Amino acid sequence: MENSQRATVAFLCGCLQSKDGIAHSSIYDYSQGTHVLCSYTNNGGNVSIFDYIRRCFLTGRYPSFYDYGVSQYISLTRVNDNLYNVFDYHTSSYISVTCHGEQMSVFDYEKGQYFSYRLT
Repeated sequence: MENSQRATVAFLCGCLQSKDGIAHSSIYDYSQGTHVLCSYTNNGGNVSIFDYIRRCFLTGRYPSFYDYGVSQYISLTRVNDNLYNVFDYHTSSYISVTCHGEQMSVFDYEKGQYFSYRLT
């Protein structure tokens, strides 16, 4: 999964996980050293995220979301309270997103690496 898409998916998982009622507007990508600006709405389970860096939407309803940036679906599986497994149909690969409050740790199986993010 590409860096920018991975950050948006981490943002999605963090927002789905968030119980603090705060409307987050970006995610900090530690590996890139930058904020990725996003907007998030959840209307009765219908989720819409706009990624201002990629200039595209990620929309859908759990467990299936469409990423307009790559014109493909992603599928989320909630493994437990803090862990999501995500299948990316664009690259036919998985990532795992572990949420700890506003912090997300992502393992990208295609890259064989961990990536860290923080909701802001």
